[in-house]
Amino acid sequence: NLFPEALNYAFSISTGNSGSTVQIGAIKGIGNDFYIAWKDSSTYGVDKIDETSSYALTGTYESLIVDDRNPGNEKVGVGVIVSHLPLVASETITIKYKHNRQSSFQTGATNSEVGSKVTKLYNSGLPGAEGSRFLEFEWQTTLTGPGSTTPTVTDQTFIYDDEDNERPD
Repeated sequence: NLFPEALNYAFSISTGNSGSTVQIGAIKGIGNDFYIAWKDSSTYGVDKIDETSSYALTGTYESLIVDDRNPGNEKVGVGVIVSHLPLVASETITIKYKHNRQSSFQTGATNSEVGSKVTKLYNSGLPGAEGSRFLEFEWQTTLTGPGSTTPTVTDQTFIYDDEDNERPD
C-alpha cells in the first residue's frame, strides 16, 4: 500500500491551549466516543469527544510524495480527482499541489457548488501546464465547513502517465 493511514487531529485541549507546553499522552476510541489524555505544563486531563461535539471548521489531507518509485524519471500529471458526498451550503473543497518538493502548496482548484459530488484538478491547473512534467508530486485536500457540517470525502485519485512505453529499452 503506497498510502498508509495516519491520524492527525488538530485538537485544542479543554483548557484552550494548543501551544508547545501541551503533550498528548494517549488517544482511545471507545464506542462512539474518542478520549484524548493530555499534559499541559504540570496540569493533566482527559478530554472526551462525542457525537455532540462541534465539527471542526477545516480539515486537511496531505498525500505522501508520489514518485512512482522512480524519482529520477519524469512523469506527466493528468489530474487529481476528489470524490465526496454532495456539498451543502457553505462547504468547500480545495485541492492544492506541490511539484518536485516546492516549499509550499499552490492552489489548484476550489469547489463550493451545492450538490457537487466531485472536485477536479486537471492538467491545465497543474505545474508546467504544457505537459505537466514532474519527478515528484504531492497534493493537499482542504475541507471547509460552516461549523455544523463538514464535507465528507469518499475517494481521492491522482492520475499520471509514467511514460514507461515511451522509454528506450
